[in-house]
Amino acid sequence: MVVKKIKGKFKSKKGASMVEFAIVMMIFMLIFSIGYELVLTGYKYIQVSNYANDIIRTMAVQGGVDRSVPAGFQGGSDGYKTFDELIGEKNKFAKSVGVSPSDLRIKVSRETSNGSMITNYVEDRTPIKIDYLQSFEVTIEYKPSLEVAQNFGAKLNGVLKRTKLGLSEYVHDYEV
Repeated sequence: MVVKKIKGKFKSKKGASMVEFAIVMMIFMLIFSIGYELVLTGYKYIQVSNYANDIIRTMAVQGGVDRSVPAGFQGGSDGYKTFDELIGEKNKFAKSVGVSPSDLRIKVSRETSNGSMITNYVEDRTPIKIDYLQSFEVTIEYKPSLEVAQNFGAKLNGVLKRTKLGLSEYVHDYEV
């Protein structure tokens, strides 16, 4: 008698639609979460690209960056961004896009007259001098945080980079 009841329960299809709904809903939520994560990562990439434009423009107008305003700079102290101001803006920007400030770095590369490359990170506070009409590139490196992928045990150690090219507009040591 008990065996017949148990067999009858297994043959019943009353709960099948609920189980199917639960499985389909989990798959839908997974796909939605991954899509959301991709859109969010794309948004961050666009924001980093816009930030790279701001940095490249600042470096081009200033001819690099230093600890203090150079003597004779046309824009005066209000128009020059020092290392501290640039790093402060970088930290504020990193927080606004949900990236740790230590995971976002600004790299400036330029070619010397003998053809060798000089690369500096703004965070190192090494004076960066870019001569008039010298080309240079700014690379913003950051580590994205992909929560959905990490929840499934994926170890993501990649770094996304956005590189922009610029041309210095500032003449160093000009006579006033």
